[in-house]
Amino acid sequence: LLQQWPGEAIRLAMLTTHYRQPLNWTEAGVREAKRTLDHWYELTGAVEPAESPSEQVIEALCDDLNTPRALAALHELRRAAAHGDREAAASLKASARFVGLLSKKAEEWSAWRPASAKVDEKKVAELIEARAQARRARKFDEADRIRDELGRMGVAIKDSPEGTTWEVVQ
Repeated sequence: LLQQWPGEAIRLAMLTTHYRQPLNWTEAGVREAKRTLDHWYELTGAVEPAESPSEQVIEALCDDLNTPRALAALHELRRAAAHGDREAAASLKASARFVGLLSKKAEEWSAWRPASAKVDEKKVAELIEARAQARRARKFDEADRIRDELGRMGVAIKDSPEGTTWEVVQ
């Protein structure tokens, strides 16, 4: 399982179910957990964690280890952080770390690849650079063609002000 998914994604998928309930384990659930963590890492990457986790997370965990409620509190913090609230982002980072999530640097997280990923990283880097050059030259048809070629290789790209990141699509 750890060959296909980061440990934190597995942990988050498991935390969605209260310990007194049967675990509903599906690949879709762990895939969604990975996407959630991708977003949380993106929001909190450049932010220092708050000094302590949010009170809502602590209260939820003190209520018979109610991890679904704790995760709901984390999602509320994510919502505020996504709207530019840096305090919420700092609290999200501290609170997620408190339950064993967001323990890596954002760059380490985004660099993770499944063991089954057979992608030529050098070729991907070359194509991403060629796409960036095409975009700078306003050759958008060429940039789209390169994006599509990466997609056929099983690579999804994401553009941000900091640059382009990529991941193997599972």
